[in-house]
Amino acid sequence: MMIGLAFQKSGNEKVLAAGSGNMNGYAWSSNIGWINTNNTVTNNYKVSISNTDGTFSGYAWSDGIGWIDFAPVGTYPDGTTNLTNGAKINLTTGVVTGWARIESLKNYVPSSDGWINLKGSNGNYGLVFNLTTGYIQGDLNNLSNPNRWAYSDEIGWIDFNRVQLQGVAALSSGGFGISNISIYSPPGVPAVVIAPTKVGSNTNGGETWQAGMAGASPARIGYKLDMNNTLKDANGNPITSGVTYVWTWKNTTLTNPPINTISNSASTLTGWAIPTSGTIQVSVTATNAGKSFTNTINIYVPKIGQLQ
Repeated sequence: MMIGLAFQKSGNEKVLAAGSGNMNGYAWSSNIGWINTNNTVTNNYKVSISNTDGTFSGYAWSDGIGWIDFAPVGTYPDGTTNLTNGAKINLTTGVVTGWARIESLKNYVPSSDGWINLKGSNGNYGLVFNLTTGYIQGDLNNLSNPNRWAYSDEIGWIDFNRVQLQGVAALSSGGFGISNISIYSPPGVPAVVIAPTKVGSNTNGGETWQAGMAGASPARIGYKLDMNNTLKDANGNPITSGVTYVWTWKNTTLTNPPINTISNSASTLTGWAIPTSGTIQVSVTATNAGKSFTNTINIYVPKIGQLQ
C-alpha cells in the first residue's frame, strides 16, 4: 500500500546521536522524494554509526513522510531472516542488516507499521557499502545493482546510491597476538621453566603458544599471559577502544574437564596452576567491531591439576 503525505519539522528537532561515523547525503524515493540522512546546515540531526559494533542510531528526515528512525525498538516484522534489531553494518564486509522505521506510520498500517527493510530476506536487495569509498558497493550507475536498495511496504523502493558513509572505520589489517608469557614457581622452589614458544597460527589470525615447567614439581605454577592488540582501521590507525576479551581455560588431560570463563576482562591474565602432570590450556578471544581472533596457550605442568 503506497501512501502520500507531506510533513513539516516541528520546533523540537531530533537530538544528535553519538557515533564514530555517520551517513551523509540523500536517499531517494519516487513516492516521497528526497530523504536527508545528515543535516549539515544546522547539524541538528543525522544517522550515526558506531565504530565499535556497527550499530546505527539517529534519524533521517523526509518532507514527504517525516522522521525515519534508524534504531527503532519494539517487535520487528516476522518472516525474515535478517535479525531482530535496528540497522547495523558489518564493519568487515559492509553489509547492512536490520530495519529502520518511519515514525509517522508506526500505527498507520497495522500489517506493516512503517518498517523499512534494509536487507531483503531472499538476498535480492539490501544495502552493501564499500568501506573504503563509503559509497554503495558495485556499479553506482546501475539501477539493477541490488546493493543500493531498501524497501518499505508503504513507500516502496528507497535508493541509497547518493548516500556516503563518513568516518566509518573498516577493519583492514592486524589482529590479536600474544606479546608475553611468563611462567614461574613460588620463591625458593626449584623448577625448570619451559620457555614460551610460538607453535602455530590459527585460521582467524590468532596464535598458538606453548610454555610450562619440567623437572621438579612445585606446589604451584604461576603464569602471566599478555595479549597484543594490533588491529588497525581503514586508515591504518590502531584500534585501542571497544576491544573485549573472553578468557577460557581447562585441563586437557582430564576427562570432560570443567571449563572456566572470564568475560570482558583485560588483556592480561594472571593466575596459578595446582599441578599433578598434564596440560592447562588457556584460550583468549579478543573481539572488536564484530571481528574476533582467538589465541591458545598450552601450559605444561608436572601434575594434573586445576586453576584457582
